[in-house]
Amino acid sequence: MYSAAKSLKSCLKSQTINSISELSNPEDTVQLEAATALKFRGMNADTFESQKRVFLIDSAVSVRLAVLDNLWQAHEKFPEAYKLVKRAAVKDGSKDVRKASTNIIAKYPKSD
Repeated sequence: MYSAAKSLKSCLKSQTINSISELSNPEDTVQLEAATALKFRGMNADTFESQKRVFLIDSAVSVRLAVLDNLWQAHEKFPEAYKLVKRAAVKDGSKDVRKASTNIIAKYPKSD
């Protein structure tokens, strides 16, 4: 039984690593699938940094919106996520990202 649990843990870790690397894929659909897959895995420092980087520099709005959702889901564990969302609500170049960020902040206000 221990061997099966260890094998499953190793498999999940491998899938997470694959999803992180797929965030850098030039195909938007692959990035979107990776962001969606990462939504169902626990956020750690590596996945947070990878998704933050995608959120800040990627040009595909659909990918950025998916990553925005992932980052927000981890905002209690990673307080920087709140700052990213708040900044995006005001300064992001995409109207859709600004709107989604504004909606998140409106639902979950927090004093700085």
